[in-house]
Amino acid sequence: MNSTRTILFSLVPVTILLLILEIVGRIIYPYDIDARGLLKAERDPRLPLSYLSLAVDGKTILHDIHRLPRRYIPFLGWIGSPDIELPTISTNSIGFRDGPIEKRKPGERRVLILGGSTAWGLGASSNEHTVASTLESLLNEGTEGHVYRVMSGAYLGWQSRNELIALMEYHDRFDPDFVIVLTGYNDLYSLTFGRDRELHMRPESRMLANAVD
Repeated sequence: MNSTRTILFSLVPVTILLLILEIVGRIIYPYDIDARGLLKAERDPRLPLSYLSLAVDGKTILHDIHRLPRRYIPFLGWIGSPDIELPTISTNSIGFRDGPIEKRKPGERRVLILGGSTAWGLGASSNEHTVASTLESLLNEGTEGHVYRVMSGAYLGWQSRNELIALMEYHDRFDPDFVIVLTGYNDLYSLTFGRDRELHMRPESRMLANAVD
C-alpha cells in the first residue's frame, strides 16, 4: 500500500512538470503549421537578404517556404505536395513549383530544369519570377513558328541523384527536348572530411546511393 502511494505521489509532480513543458513548448514552437512557419521565418538568417525583399518582403516569402506542405517519395526524397496555393508559391499536380504539365502542343519546344533551391526559385516572390519562368519569357521573346515551354523539375535541397530519379520517374510526363541541370552545391554539401583528410560521402547519402543502385 505504501509503495502504491509513493508511486502515485511521485507521478503527480512528474505529470505537472510534463504539462508545463507541453504548454511552454506549444507557446515557443506552435503546432499550427502557419504559426510555426511564421516563427521559423522570423528566425531565418536569410530574412535580410536583398533578393528576398524586392516585389514582396522576405518575411512573406520565407513564411510560405517554411509552411509549404511536402511529401516523401521513396528513393526520390522530399517534394512539394501537389496543388498547393500560397501567396508566393503554387505547385502543380506532381508537386513541382510550376503550372500544369500538359501534353506537347504543335510547334512547342520543351525545356526541363532540374536542380535544388536555386532552380526551384528560393527568394522568388512568385512562380513567375523563378528561373524556369524567367527563362521561358526570355526564350519566347521574338520567336516565330514555335513556342518554348520551360518546366521546373527542381526542389529544395535536391542533389544530382534526386534530379536523376526525378528525370527517370517523370520523363514521359515532361517529354523534354532539352534538359538543363542547375546543380552542384548540394552535392558538395553532402561530403565531409575524414580523418585521412580525404572527402567522403556522408553515411545518409551513401545509404541512399546504395539503395538506388
